[in-house]
Amino acid sequence: MLDTKRTFDALINRYASPETRQKIMDNPFYEQASTALAGSQEYMAMEKLYEVRETSDFDLIILDTPPTSNALDFLTAPNRLEDFLGSNSIKVLTRSFRSAGRLGLGFMRVNRWILKGLNRFIGTEPFLRLLEFIESFQEMYAGFKTRAHRVREIFRQSDVAFVIVSATERAAMDEAFYFYNELQRYDMPFGSLLVNRVRLPRTEKIDKEALATNLFNKLSSADGAISSDHAAFRELADSVSANCEKYSILAATDQVRLDEFRTHLSQHHDRLLAVPLFEHDIHH
Repeated sequence: MLDTKRTFDALINRYASPETRQKIMDNPFYEQASTALAGSQEYMAMEKLYEVRETSDFDLIILDTPPTSNALDFLTAPNRLEDFLGSNSIKVLTRSFRSAGRLGLGFMRVNRWILKGLNRFIGTEPFLRLLEFIESFQEMYAGFKTRAHRVREIFRQSDVAFVIVSATERAAMDEAFYFYNELQRYDMPFGSLLVNRVRLPRTEKIDKEALATNLFNKLSSADGAISSDHAAFRELADSVSANCEKYSILAATDQVRLDEFRTHLSQHHDRLLAVPLFEHDIHH
């Protein structure tokens, strides 16, 4: 699990000058930005991927994301970050700070008309601290944009593949279809679609009378005090048979839905992988 705050701290320590680093760390908005700001986890995941990919020597990197909405937020994070840093509002702010320096903040502190308006909304001091926080990131904007652009390139390289993990429940299928369509829309390299916990069809038919007799014989020989009422074992055999029939219906439904997956994948139908339902979770 990515530690967003720790990753953000490491980013500041790596790319900011000592003076800027101190200004950022001391600003009360930094705590909010590094932990709870919308998109901060996706941005830091992007930075972490860049760090692992570009500065480490691994044979294989696996990034496991939460459900679809979070995964898509991560995929679009480089674009959104570049759009934000390239927006007119940010350019105006940074240009003002660059030309006026600390004078810009000093002017606002003495302009009572501006301060009166600000106080109606968020308060003067919090707003000034926010501006100082934005200003302190000036020297890092270029690096943010460069790395975001690089991660966007990485997403489309031939040695990268996106694997969708789904199930045969309708809600999970709809999410998988949506994510697959989004990968196609963003021209991302699709690897495979893995359908987990697929029930396999049973081919054998249950002979209820033979099952009842078998249960009776085995239990009677194991314990002489067992009931000699063969009807009770027939009732148990009926229950087992009914459960098996229900399972067969679910298994047949799973096969129909696997066909639906194949149809939706179209030219990628050969990249559908089904993992059977096992008694226990798969682990190494």
